[in-house]
Amino acid sequence: MHDYAIEGKGHEKILFWIAFISITLTPFVNLGLNPIIVIVRDYVGIAYTLTSLALFSIFFGIFNKFIWRFATKILKVPNLNGVWNCKGHSYNTQTKAKFQLESTIKIKQTWNKIAIYQKTDDSDSHSVSILGL
Repeated sequence: MHDYAIEGKGHEKILFWIAFISITLTPFVNLGLNPIIVIVRDYVGIAYTLTSLALFSIFFGIFNKFIWRFATKILKVPNLNGVWNCKGHSYNTQTKAKFQLESTIKIKQTWNKIAIYQKTDDSDSHSVSILGL
């Protein structure tokens, strides 16, 4: 999947709030983990850091896969997931040839990544990122 950007849509604000919630909840989660943390007294700072990172990862994963879909109007990010049937035409100005095209496009999208697969009668096309999933 490729990263994508939509101008001025405040991705930083979402990341800030996910981090803020994670850091705020860390002491409460660590209260439940207190028996484990007491055993490793010298590593309390590391325990808090790891808890914050774990909470951020969980909250970001849930937001990235699911929650953003319910807030597309607020986030102003279109949800393009699904299968789309397309019809198009092309015109070669040099040969004056006209081409008709029918294809099916499948889009897989999360809040911050997108993959597009196109299938026509003649060929398949898709976008793949080296770092993608």
